[in-house]
Amino acid sequence: MFTAEWKYIFKDNRSLLRILLGIMLIPTFYAVIFLSSLWNPYQEISHLPVAVVNEDKTQGSINFGNKIVNNLKQNNSLDFKFITNSSAQNQLKQGKIYMVLLIPKDFSKDIENLKTSNGKSATLDYYTSAGHSFVAMKMATTAINNIKNKIANEISDSYLKEINDQDTKFINILKTSSSNPQMEKMIISKTQNVTLNKNIMEPVKLHHFDNTTVKNNGTGMAPYLISVALFVGCITLNIIYDTFSPRGKIKNGIDWWISKMSFLYIFIILAASIMYILLITVNGLTPLNVFQTYGFIILTAITFLSIVTLFNLLFGMTGAWLMLLFMIIQLGGSAGTYPIQLSNIFFRSIHPYLPMSISIDALRSTISIGNSINNEVITFLIILIITNCLMIIFFKTEYDFKNIDLNK
Repeated sequence: MFTAEWKYIFKDNRSLLRILLGIMLIPTFYAVIFLSSLWNPYQEISHLPVAVVNEDKTQGSINFGNKIVNNLKQNNSLDFKFITNSSAQNQLKQGKIYMVLLIPKDFSKDIENLKTSNGKSATLDYYTSAGHSFVAMKMATTAINNIKNKIANEISDSYLKEINDQDTKFINILKTSSSNPQMEKMIISKTQNVTLNKNIMEPVKLHHFDNTTVKNNGTGMAPYLISVALFVGCITLNIIYDTFSPRGKIKNGIDWWISKMSFLYIFIILAASIMYILLITVNGLTPLNVFQTYGFIILTAITFLSIVTLFNLLFGMTGAWLMLLFMIIQLGGSAGTYPIQLSNIFFRSIHPYLPMSISIDALRSTISIGNSINNEVITFLIILIITNCLMIIFFKTEYDFKNIDLNK
């Protein structure tokens, strides 16, 4: 009794053995491939692209902006790019960089004014795009706070040294001075030093700007999880539902394709619609463009279904297994969690060509950013046309050349 199942698998049904071996490897593929894409992203943060824009004007002979730039050029904590503000803002909007650090034109002036009674903290502006990557925004914010603290400490140390020098001079004069006017001047100087002490406690402040709309982590993760959910749904549908065997009389290959795909497309559209409605009503998802988001979700659903169904028709259960493996690869290479720059070279290389990368980028735009999705729509329409043409050819070949009695 114990050996009956093993005998059936190893002797009587070798095709099932191959399928089971493939299934056995799924947990390994899932853990190894997916985790390898984000094994230690914080170790790769030096690859995170960040722009630095220096608009600081020289104050006397001092330009603190240039000092900051020179220091950052020697700093490998991030992938700093020193470009103009217009170029930086454009790249930020396109998702090519994840933060812009802007040193304003009055930065040196404000630093120098710390010595006066009406001095105020100098400001460093930084711009992020949480819509492109909520995690990258958090990582970049942490990094820029560390940089700000280092700059502030250097400025404070410099001015504290100047104060200490003045205090030493003040004490020495007190010891030797017998002139009341000279004493008054030194008291005034000491009072100014007290004011300076207060100002340099926080010489630099950060001012954060982000034009995208990401209310919480769920909104930031929505494009990724929507894409994963749709791909999983398409694989599950193809495993459970017979996408090959015709129902009723079939006149030709196109008739066969229409019969199968009309049902499958309507089914996946309904599934995607239910998902989207509940994300809005239950989870509280609030896309920038509600209808554009819905439209692209539907396009994504039928595109994913076309890809998965084509492989299922061509290769049977092996095709479904290949699509499951393909989904696991996409989990690691689509940059749904961490920025792709923090992944390894393999995933960075395949990232632009993955269907889930395309859907995630487009949904980030419709949900949080507001960029055009024309390129993504065109790409998916091309994939949709190609996969359906191949399915029509498949059904036509099956009908015309394999002499399958479809009308029994």
